[in-house]
Amino acid sequence: MLVLADGRTRLTILTAAPADPNEITTAELAAGVEAADFVNKTDFKMSPTTPDVVPDQPLSQAGNAQTWGNANFEAALTVLRDLDGTTFQSLAGGDVVHAALKTPGTKVWLVLRDGPLEAAPYASGQEYLWASVVTGQKQRAQDMAGYQKNPIPLGPQEWGWGEVDGGS
Repeated sequence: MLVLADGRTRLTILTAAPADPNEITTAELAAGVEAADFVNKTDFKMSPTTPDVVPDQPLSQAGNAQTWGNANFEAALTVLRDLDGTTFQSLAGGDVVHAALKTPGTKVWLVLRDGPLEAAPYASGQEYLWASVVTGQKQRAQDMAGYQKNPIPLGPQEWGWGEVDGGS
């Protein structure tokens, strides 16, 4: 059965390295920052992309063969700010996504799960995409419509696919 993807993406930010990024535990995920409510959908990117191409082949071969080279990954997000509507200051206990990502050079681990509704808790065996990223300098949004927001560049370091609790 085909299922619409809308509302079925959960994004968790881990500020501490998981013991094994390919088998992140439900306890490690529970200690993370739930980010889906505060990340702008329209420009969010977190995915492997086409690898580099190496145009090498032996002289004896006919045609143009290509070999896959280094893998590539892209990650970008815009944080929707959780601010007091009167003072425009961070709410006490709020704006946690911004707080986790605002300092340049911060290393965090992003965990992205597609499938169940976003609010559904993580469960053993669920597949996820993970990436360790280093944050860049917080930027001023060029689009002044909509919510208060800040794009934050992300420099992917490592990435892979995993299963919650190692699939057990």
